[in-house]
This record gives sequence, C-alpha cells and structure tokens, in this order.
Amino acid sequence: MEQQTSNESFILDYSDSKWSSRTKIIFSRSQNNFTFLRSPQSKKEQQSHASKSQGDIIQSFGMRIGKRLTIKTDFWLQRSDREIPPTLVQNTSNATQSDKAIRTLMELQYRGSKSIGSLKTAYMIEDQYYEDDLLYRNKFNSLFLEAEYQTQLSKDLLSIGVSMVDNKAQTASYKSQVSENRYAFFTNYLLKRRVIQTKISIRQSIIDNRLSPILPAIVNTFKMNDKHSLSLVGSRNFRVPTLNNRYWVPGGDKELKDEIGWSEEVTYRFQSKNFNMEASGFNRVIKNWILWTFKPGENFVSAQNIAKVWS
Repeated sequence: MEQQTSNESFILDYSDSKWSSRTKIIFSRSQNNFTFLRSPQSKKEQQSHASKSQGDIIQSFGMRIGKRLTIKTDFWLQRSDREIPPTLVQNTSNATQSDKAIRTLMELQYRGSKSIGSLKTAYMIEDQYYEDDLLYRNKFNSLFLEAEYQTQLSKDLLSIGVSMVDNKAQTASYKSQVSENRYAFFTNYLLKRRVIQTKISIRQSIIDNRLSPILPAIVNTFKMNDKHSLSLVGSRNFRVPTLNNRYWVPGGDKELKDEIGWSEEVTYRFQSKNFNMEASGFNRVIKNWILWTFKPGENFVSAQNIAKVWS
C-alpha cells in the first residue's frame, strides 16, 4: 500500500499604508504506512500505528504609527496528534502523543535617522500528552523579553541590549515543577574599514541569581582583494546544565558543573566568477562537558561531567 499524505492550507492577506494582516491556516496528515525490513533476511512489513495529523493557525498583525514607529504581533496555535509505532522488538503498540502549543510575539520598533530601537516580548505555552498504559503530561511555559538599541557611529555600528527569559516545566519525569530565570546584558561593536571588518561582542548573564562568566567573542575578516579573504574567530563558550540534566528522574544531577571553554576558527575563501572555494579549521577545548552515561553499579544513564573535551 502506498503512503497516503495530504496537505491543505488557506492564506488571507490584507495591507494598506498603515495596517497589515495575514491569516494562515494549515492542516496536514499522513498515514506513514510504508514498508520496511526488520532485518536483511526478513520479509517486507508494513508500518502500523504511525499516522500523524497537525493543524496550525497563524495570525499576524502590523501597524505603522507615523514614519518611524511600527508594531508587529504574531499569534500561533498548533495541535498535533501522532501514533507511536512499535519498535523493532515489538509486534504492536498502543502509544499515542498529543502536542498543543500557543505562542505569542509582539515587537515595537522605532527607526531614527541613524539608530534603531526595539522591544520584543514573547510568551509560549506547550502541553504534551503521552499515553501508553498510563497517561503522562508535560507542560512548559516560557516568557521572553528583550530590549535592544543600535546606532551608527560614522562607519561603525554599536548595539547594546538586555534580555530576560523565564522558563517553567512540569512533567512526570521531574519530582515537582521546576523553573529557571536568565537575565543578560550584551553589546556588539562592528568596525568597518576598507580591507578589514571586526565585530567584537560581550555578553554577561545572571542565571538563577548566579553571575555567569563574561563571554567575549571577536570576528576579524580580512579582504585581501576581490577574490581572496581570510576570517579569524575567537570566542569563550559557556553552557549551564539544562533542566533535564539537573532534574530528570532518574539520572539528573543538581550539582552538575557548567560547561566552559574557548574556541578558535580560521577560514580562507576564494571567490571568482566561475569557481568558489572555502577551507576552514577550528580548535575547541571545553571543560566539564556533560554526557549521559552509565555509572558503575547502575542500570540507567546519568548526566555527568567529563573532565575535558578537545575538538
């Protein structure tokens, strides 16, 4: 039997000198009943219990106030239902998964003669229901705020900004609802000259009331001529353990250390009318790399810090 797939969509647009609107409705479904081999010696089988359907409603609005101020809003509603097929060692499966999501975004932007200021806010709710012999519900909420200002300084460009992210998760795989708060300050400076372009970035974060290391980065691009260019990149890397790394039961560890290290990259590019070539090399050293693996005497994997990983 051939796999049956269908997709339907509806789009409605409206715009004038001050207003814009777009409504988009999408629906798709697939049987996923393709044939496969469990092993090279077995007969072909048809995949069962693997259908999926998904619906999306996306609504966008835009409004212009005067010549310099614009407001944009987006609303996205999504629902998907899927059957979880049996694994290669199973004959049947009754597992299903249903996902619901609501996402909203609003952006306020002001454009001056040599500067741009923006304020963004987003809120997301995700609900996941997994049902096999028992029903498992996972719920995630995220709030995002960001303010950024960019200004032109002669030939250069300066931008500064602040952001805030608040995440909450409630799942059967955690003992209770957990949350994480992140605040960050960032700045970028782009210097442009005839043969060189340099971008310097600095980011400082506060994660769950704990000050993280300052993260600098620099990107230098040398344009030797119209055909040859060379890029040099250096940055400090930092990553806190995810919520799953810390709170998953079993295997999570609240005492995990943060991943931290440095990386460097060099790239040479050649571009002509009929031929392009690019060659690059990189070096990265990360301390406290997080890996899920077995501990001695345990029959489940756990999140652990590796001393150092060199790439």
